Parts: sequence; structure tokens; C-alpha cells
Amino acid sequence: MLNRYLDHLMPAAQAQALILSKVQPLGVERVPLVDALERTLAGAALADLEVPPFICSGVDGYAVIAADTTGATAEQPATLRALADLPAGSVPTQTLTAGHCVRLMTGAPLPPGADSVVMVEDTRRQDDGTVAFLEAIKSGKNYRNAGEDVKCGEVVVEPGTLIRPAELAMLAAVGMSEVPVYRRPRVAIIPTGDELADVTEVPPPGKIRDSNSWSMLGQVRKYGGVVTMMQRAVDTVEHLEARLDEAAQDADLILTSGGVSVGDYDLVKDVMERRGCIHFWGLAVKPGRPLVFGEYPKPAGSGSVFFFGLPGYPVSGMVTFEQFVRLSLLRMQGRRLLQKPSLRARLGSDYRGSADKVDFLRVNLVQRMGEWWAELAGVQGSGRLSSMVRANALLVLPAGVSVVKQGDWCDAQLTDAPEIA
Repeated sequence: MLNRYLDHLMPAAQAQALILSKVQPLGVERVPLVDALERTLAGAALADLEVPPFICSGVDGYAVIAADTTGATAEQPATLRALADLPAGSVPTQTLTAGHCVRLMTGAPLPPGADSVVMVEDTRRQDDGTVAFLEAIKSGKNYRNAGEDVKCGEVVVEPGTLIRPAELAMLAAVGMSEVPVYRRPRVAIIPTGDELADVTEVPPPGKIRDSNSWSMLGQVRKYGGVVTMMQRAVDTVEHLEARLDEAAQDADLILTSGGVSVGDYDLVKDVMERRGCIHFWGLAVKPGRPLVFGEYPKPAGSGSVFFFGLPGYPVSGMVTFEQFVRLSLLRMQGRRLLQKPSLRARLGSDYRGSADKVDFLRVNLVQRMGEWWAELAGVQGSGRLSSMVRANALLVLPAGVSVVKQGDWCDAQLTDAPEIA
């Protein structure tokens, strides 16, 4: 039965489109503003007032009528009498008239009658209470109009936006002490395989430490999911089913690692064909061909939970997570922008790709003479976890591109921001 999937590999773009057609945003919850960072806004944020709410000084200095400074120079300053000091947070109590000025702090309201603010560096306070202005200023300088940043009723943050520090500050500026956000997806991670040893163990002969669970944990958390680490499933159908049934009770998404190929002990295929619904199994990508995406039933017939069976090779699992699982997590959180940031880079060495698959090469991006170069981050084998450690990007070679020469331009997806000296 499995061969009908693996004999007809789905193109990567088609698989991504299929995932996005199946997965929908989760429910909405309201959280305090202090907990909204790195969450996804679930409704438009509207300004409840203008920002700034009044005309205010943009500098420390003196509010003046600009005409009073006409012709002023350091040698022949204009002299005005100071009426008051106006710190930020206070309210002006009198109108400014010709021949006078008011000392302002940055953010203080501009007093009525003033039409400009002179920076304190261009003035000299004198012993008789007057202020000498060392250069002339034009009307309209060094203050901010009410609403010049945001108008009342304006949408300041669009729904589906990741709340970064800037968005957090804007939400505070418009009075949103509570924020509607999409619920974080609950992700159950099930390692599979009798060959796995715990990170705390020295692996006995024939076993290896489980590293895939930790890469999945890191990637799920990186993209906003909440992780539940399930007990490892040993290589029996009954034990795997028990772990999946347990995970399906509360999870929005189940991830397994390994057991998705065609070996006698690759049991995920047996369980999913008998119990689950398979949307695709097998992709025209390298690495990561045997990725599976489907749904697994919840207990008592109460719907289903999305399921990804990732390949067991460490690189295959991480690469397919970036290309496919990440989309599910972001869609569940209602995110608007789903594509990985990318840039154009020159390949640092010749490479022979796959004629019929999309190749994802682990590369390290470096700048040379104003251009980005992509250097292969080690041997490109699916078991070479060290190549992921050295990489900050995935170079994408489309299907049909079998040979790339040194210096050829390619698209590179950023997995991490490259360091720049």
C-alpha cells in the first residue's frame, strides 16, 4: 500500500499548498499585554486616540514665536524673557506673546501662541532671567503635531501580525492592556525506535542518543508551539498506537521521528494506513523524501489531530520541518506572513543536484565585496547533523537543476541571520 505514495512523489510547492488548505487558525484568547510578546494578533488593533495626543516639543529647548528670532546670530543674539519652565507631563497655563519664551522639555505641550521650538544648545540663559537666542529659526520647527504618527481610529497593527517589541509598544500606546491572540498550538513529540538512548545515557552497543526529539523541540518552540514530550514508542504497532492515542487526546499536532520509510520496522506506515488519514506520503525533495502528512483520530470519535511523520535522519527531519511543519504551526497561529526570508547568493563551489527533486543545501552565508556567497556547510549527507550546526541558510536548487557552477546565483532561505563582521 505504501508504494502507491512513494512511487508518486508530490512536488514541494504542491505539498505546501495542501498543508495550508487543511490547517486553519486555532481559537482566540485574550492575554495581558505583558504576555503578548511573540504571539500573533487575532484582531485589528485600533488607536483609541491620536498619537501624540497634543502638539508637543520634539527637543529640550524654548518655545518661541519664530519672528522674534529674526536676524539672530551668536554675535548679535535675540533676547527674550522666559515666562516659565514647562516639563513633560505639565499643561501650559498662559499664551505666549511677542518678546517672550517658555522653557520646554522634550514631550511637553507647546503653549498657545508658540510656532517653533529652539534647541537649548542654540541658546544662552542670562543672569537677568532673559534668554539669548544665537541663531534665527523658522516657524514650524522642532515640534510634533497631534496625530502626526497615528490618527484616532486608525489600524495600528494588522491581524495576523507577530507581536514584536515594536508592536508591543504600539499596543501600549493605544491603550490595549489586554490583547486578542491566537492560541499557541499544542504539539506532542513522539520519538520512535528501539535503537534510541536517552541523552543522559552512554549508548550501549547498537544504540544512539535521541537527538531528533531535541531538534523538534527547539524548532516547535522557535515557531511558537507548546511542546509535550511523549514517552518513546518502541518498535511494535501496539506500543506506537498507544502513544499516538495518548498524544491525540490534547494535541493539535503530533510529530514523530523515524519509522516512515519502507523497512520492516518502519511501523508508522502501518498505523497511519489502518487508523489515520494520509494526505501525502513522499515528496520530491532532498533530503526528506519519506515525509508523511495526515490526520490521526482523537479518542471517542471527537475529530482528528494533524500528524507529521518526519524522517529519522537528523538533517532530513530538520529540513522538512522548516519547509512543511513550520507552515502548519504558523497557520495555526493565524500568521499572515508565512514564507521564509531569503536572499540571492553565489554558490561557493560546484554542486551536482537532483534532476527530479528540489535540493536543500546546508550553507553558510558570508559577505565578500558586497555580495553574498553561500559556502557548503560540510558534507551534505542526511545524517550529517554537523552540517546544520554550521549552516545559517538553506540553498534551494529547483527540480531540474542538476548542475550548479561556482559563482552561480541561487536563492538562499535564512534559517538564522548571518553574522556580519
